[in-house]
Amino acid sequence: MRTVSPILLFVLALAPLRAAEPALTAPKACEALEAQALKLTAEKVRCEAGPEGLILRDISPAGLKALQKDLIVERRYLGHLVVLENAQTPAGPSPVIAAMMAIQIKAAEARLQDSPAAAQASVVNFDNSVTRMNRAEGKDALASGAQSETLADAVADIPLVKADMASGKNAKFVLVQQGPPGSGGGPPGSGNGPPGSGRDPGARDPQQQDPHRGGPPGSGGRDPQRGGPPGSGNPPGGQNPPGGSTPPSRPAPVWRSNFPAPAPNWWNTDFNGYDWWTGLPNGYDRSYRDESNPDSLYIYSGWYRWRDVFVTNWERTEDAAAIRRTPANQGQIQSVSLTSQVYREAKECYYQAVYRYDWVQGGFYGSHWEEHFDRYKARCIRLPRDYGQPRVYTSHVSFDMGMVSGQDLPWESDVIRITYDGTGTPRYDFSGAAYSYSPRLDGQRQGSESVTLIAGAKVLRAPESDKVQAFLRNNGGKIEFVINDDRADYYRGETLRVNARVVRRVVIKVKGMLWGWNEKNVDSLILSSPVDVVVGPSNPQGVTDLTGAASAPKPANAVRSIVFIESWEFVRVNSRISTGAVIRKGQGNAIAN
Repeated sequence: MRTVSPILLFVLALAPLRAAEPALTAPKACEALEAQALKLTAEKVRCEAGPEGLILRDISPAGLKALQKDLIVERRYLGHLVVLENAQTPAGPSPVIAAMMAIQIKAAEARLQDSPAAAQASVVNFDNSVTRMNRAEGKDALASGAQSETLADAVADIPLVKADMASGKNAKFVLVQQGPPGSGGGPPGSGNGPPGSGRDPGARDPQQQDPHRGGPPGSGGRDPQRGGPPGSGNPPGGQNPPGGSTPPSRPAPVWRSNFPAPAPNWWNTDFNGYDWWTGLPNGYDRSYRDESNPDSLYIYSGWYRWRDVFVTNWERTEDAAAIRRTPANQGQIQSVSLTSQVYREAKECYYQAVYRYDWVQGGFYGSHWEEHFDRYKARCIRLPRDYGQPRVYTSHVSFDMGMVSGQDLPWESDVIRITYDGTGTPRYDFSGAAYSYSPRLDGQRQGSESVTLIAGAKVLRAPESDKVQAFLRNNGGKIEFVINDDRADYYRGETLRVNARVVRRVVIKVKGMLWGWNEKNVDSLILSSPVDVVVGPSNPQGVTDLTGAASAPKPANAVRSIVFIESWEFVRVNSRISTGAVIRKGQGNAIAN
């Protein structure tokens, strides 16, 4: 079966040579087009130089008609292809596109008819269709003396025609990429210049760009030409995309060279929600590729700095100090100075764009690469805190212990904590105090105050858990449960209650159901009732004799036996200096019997 390719080769062989390269660069041609358009239409036309040609934006239908009549011939101006983008009314298909569609239809008919004459007729119709369209618009080359678009020019525009037909000339994030392997050109937005040019039309010298501060529009970079809309072809960081390889049976994908900036609210919703850098890594501004999957390739842009420094709302630091009262210093005045400042956090952020390239096999447009935007990534660097003016407040504190009865206990601490956040006066925290205090303000002036803390009743706290011990001992053949109180001198006359479960375990040997002998535990509870001890300096211990229950007769098949404390706890009953909190101690020791 024959294809279009032989027809195209035949057409190229008969066609005249392509016109010479434009005399003016794309940026200069844009300037000339803007000046001429202003004279003809009195409209200010915006023109930008891109890899696909001269891009016109925001032009009225009347202005477009005037330009097509007097300036733009066959979508070209001074040899550069003219692309309409964001026009107020969409432009119709160019004569080249219409002609290409016509030749594709004729080529299909030729394949069906298998006729060389039909194929030759399709070539003649292609030239005639272009001439007829030009003549219909008043652009007859023979009558006006202007240079008409030749058949070779039309064929050279086939990649553009394919891109327009496949994805639309205004496509931003999906681009159908076609072409023979190794072709230098590419569809609109590919970033490739004209075949053989070696660089993008109008691109700046990479040595004149600042990779540390540049970026797409809105990124705050000092180099405005470094960024641009998707497909502008300006390489990030002033560098060309890195090299790579693709399977020899496929064309190389046209890698993106421009990466638009994300919206700021995408990554500034949570100040602590992103990965942090301590500093910029080496090569942070260079793009790179992931070609590990031959069917889905990825290109990662370099890291661009976002234009703004993100900051939090103003907050205040809180300063704190503790004063400790002891019998030795309770008659002295203690002074503390506290400082508070307003501050805010700041971060400098960078973003990276990721694009995916999928190989589509077959289909209406043939096998080709499709580009899709994948995701953004963000990294931030914390900047030093921004502090405001400090505020200092000094407190002079004295104690009044005249209403206190009794003594300070050695395990107690009398600590008052003072905090200041820069608003009002300091706050006093008595959660760590040994007494209930009432503050009295004796004097106050700008940035300082004098306060007397009047002590009241003692604050009862839970007893010390490590000062009571309960254990089993073998005292000359007697099994005893012993309770010892290290604080008996302070709790004299008070009741110490211990709840304990003491178990005797006898291990017996039993015959297995199938073979051999197994061991089995037989437990019996020998103590479960509370044991009360009235403690004092002369009675720091309580002893309970468990010999009778622990020495009960054993079965004939007994192997061994032990007595152990399964669990125990204690409480000080109706204490004057401790709360009635239950202190749980868990499992105790074991002895053999």
